[in-house]
Amino acid sequence: MAEQKRIVIVLFMLSLLFLSGDSRLRDQYRDDGRNSHFRVPNFIGLVAEHGRRAEWHNVTTEDGYILSIFRIVRNNNNYQLGPPIYLQHGLTGTADMFAMVKPERNIAFLLADAGYDVWLGNLRGNAYSRKHKTLSTKDPKFWNFSMDEYAIKDLPAMMDYVLNVTNRSSLSYIGISLGTTISTIFLSNRTDYNSKLNLVVHFAPVTVFKSKTLTRQILLMIADLLEGPDKSFEILPRNRFVHSFVKLVCTASPLMRELCLFLVETFMGRDREQFDIPWDLVLKFALYFPAGCSAKVLFHYFQFLRTGEFGYFDHHDDSINLQYYGKKRAPQYNLSNIVAPMVFFKALNDPLSTLEDDVALIKKLPPNTTLHYEIVNWKNFNHIDFILAKDVKKLVYDRLFEILSDINKFP
Repeated sequence: MAEQKRIVIVLFMLSLLFLSGDSRLRDQYRDDGRNSHFRVPNFIGLVAEHGRRAEWHNVTTEDGYILSIFRIVRNNNNYQLGPPIYLQHGLTGTADMFAMVKPERNIAFLLADAGYDVWLGNLRGNAYSRKHKTLSTKDPKFWNFSMDEYAIKDLPAMMDYVLNVTNRSSLSYIGISLGTTISTIFLSNRTDYNSKLNLVVHFAPVTVFKSKTLTRQILLMIADLLEGPDKSFEILPRNRFVHSFVKLVCTASPLMRELCLFLVETFMGRDREQFDIPWDLVLKFALYFPAGCSAKVLFHYFQFLRTGEFGYFDHHDDSINLQYYGKKRAPQYNLSNIVAPMVFFKALNDPLSTLEDDVALIKKLPPNTTLHYEIVNWKNFNHIDFILAKDVKKLVYDRLFEILSDINKFP
């Protein structure tokens, strides 16, 4: 009975959130007056709030998407840049997620302070990567992409750009959640990049879905609610409607505040002891997250959940699948192609990523690919603690820095 109540509450709140973030509904009621554009300080401004500087670069993919990529600039000009490290955000996120917390526990700033050349990517369709050489965001064709395009189009463009600018032959990649999914797809498909990534770090790895959990039951119910022939549209963008919804609902009363935390904890895991962020910063996060993606990306995840297989996006149309893959059925990714060394940091209290999932993934990888697998030494460590936990430096980053130093022979 308790689980049924939890499911009802979560589905109700998520339905409201998804409706507020469905661009098809939003555009019907768009206010073309002075408040039609929702503006918040960008990544450069967020970094400046911490007394830091960053550069803004643009990268164009082979299919015409113009992506924004940021580079942390150290305040001391008398230094030699170290090896490049690339950080990849999670689902419906942006590079902003790496610029919100204090410098002393901020992975991007800690890496830069250690001398690394830190770059942060933004995937197509998010708040920073909404331009295309020929398409407008109002065109459904703009939103016709899944995780396959993230991995096979966006990541190579950004990897090449970083390597060209830094004049290096390889870099280290750090991804969280979706960032781990697409790096795995990327290396299985673009095999020539295995030699260009000297280390691939997985925070909260999300790839193969083998476990049956309550959170996954809820996600499949959401998938059924959203199911339809049209999947090429924006969902959960960064806009005033979503932020106003979150602010209104989550600050209405102490009870509603608890319900909002309850919703987050259903998907991320409960860890109140590590969650010491003041409520005003939580609301600030709501200004920046979610930041938009194609509904097709969500349905790609739903496909993984339904089938238990880790494979290319299934168009559910034999002719389209034949056009894309030369087969009527979307194939699975060939994980035996991955030879770049991988490091996994695992949270035990992560409803989106289980030990069973990781075992299934690692079994599919070549024997020497998994360089290191570590369960974080905090029983309630959860999905988002890799960014937000008060002790994340001690629990995760210190060990990661040792591994990065060994791989890069730096500093």
